[in-house]
Amino acid sequence: MDALPARTVHVREIGDRSHRYEQASSSDGLRLDLDPGEMEPIAGGRCSLSSSGAERWSLPDGTLALVTNRRLAWLTTSFDTGGGWAGVRALGVVVATTANAVSRRQAARRAAGRVAIGHVRHEWVAAVQLRRRKALIGVVDSYLDIEVVTAAGRVSVELWGKGLIDERFARWFAQVVAHERLVLADALLPQGDRTELREIAAGAPGVAWGSGSTTGLRWTMPGDACVLVEAARGRDRDSGAG
Repeated sequence: MDALPARTVHVREIGDRSHRYEQASSSDGLRLDLDPGEMEPIAGGRCSLSSSGAERWSLPDGTLALVTNRRLAWLTTSFDTGGGWAGVRALGVVVATTANAVSRRQAARRAAGRVAIGHVRHEWVAAVQLRRRKALIGVVDSYLDIEVVTAAGRVSVELWGKGLIDERFARWFAQVVAHERLVLADALLPQGDRTELREIAAGAPGVAWGSGSTTGLRWTMPGDACVLVEAARGRDRDSGAG
């Protein structure tokens, strides 16, 4: 389990680029620092994020989420390092969801020069799931649930954002994840895993689940996470990313 990430989100000093594989970084608090050989973000938008399982945190609507060929990443400077608000309590950080003018100024001083930032590398993903929930008459909310393997156990990261999360995005994201896993370790994976990943990368429809007010689609990602992580770390060592 040592090869797996400890957690998926951190609060970092802007410009801190250490621990590049485990932790995402930003040089200006606005953009994601890319790894050597990593493509510019190929999709992105504003949304809210939260997690459940072995790690619990939440980030507000307006958090920037980005997808590259290697990972899903997110970042925001809208957080507070203390107080009674809801958020990333396990990290000693709470997200500024509601506050008066005074507490907003105090939060800004405490958080100055820092960014709440995280990522899920495609080799960490155990499953991609689209969840649709009927909220009101004629209204259906769509969520993207990403199940992640970490050193602490399974974590589910939820994304919600109108205009960003829908069935088309979920299908596409599953394809991106599967393709990167093949790029990393095609020769190291069992034949059955390779076949399933190729089917997902080619646009396999996913497994339908649920009934009534909650339904969705699910893509389970084949491949041993530790094997994939070691392959990714080897690539980073070869490129000097560390």
